[in-house]
Amino acid sequence: MPRKERKAKERQKVRLTAEQKQECKEAFDLFDADGSGEIDENEMRMAMKQLGFDAKPSEVNKMIALADQDGDGVLNFEEFCIMVGPQMSEKETPMEIDRGFALIAGRAARAGIDGGSKEDQITLEDLRQVAREVFQFSGEEIREEQIRALIAEADQGDDEDDAGDGLVSLDEFRIVLRKAGVF
Repeated sequence: MPRKERKAKERQKVRLTAEQKQECKEAFDLFDADGSGEIDENEMRMAMKQLGFDAKPSEVNKMIALADQDGDGVLNFEEFCIMVGPQMSEKETPMEIDRGFALIAGRAARAGIDGGSKEDQITLEDLRQVAREVFQFSGEEIREEQIRALIAEADQGDDEDDAGDGLVSLDEFRIVLRKAGVF
């Protein structure tokens, strides 16, 4: 099977959640500037520019051609989902983010480590415990200054706590992951 066909088949395998399909629909509707139900080369180039990409016409044509299953030179909603689906399926859902937070917050206390007692916030000791576990299982060392930098970046203050208190709330955790493009 030629490489182009194999890539198209791989894109079709992506399954989007209802939430991801809704996000895809919202993006499609934004890109479909004339409301035709299809995204043409000009609409795609304009959308790319709005997203901060200076895409050349040849690059936009190539993007469209990769997902254009019926060969009409434009993308309908299903084809658009095929194109963006792999990127969307890599993102975490808010529920998965919350579960990740719950796994980290209070981790040190659950491991019997002094200094890690708050289960509603991530402490320095929680991240140290995660670092120990990462090292134990993978041999990858996470240095103390990296752990402190993670806390400092996330600890910006919110309705639950003050900035710079050394604790990361669920809201702060969500904010830093959103900034990183995780969800």
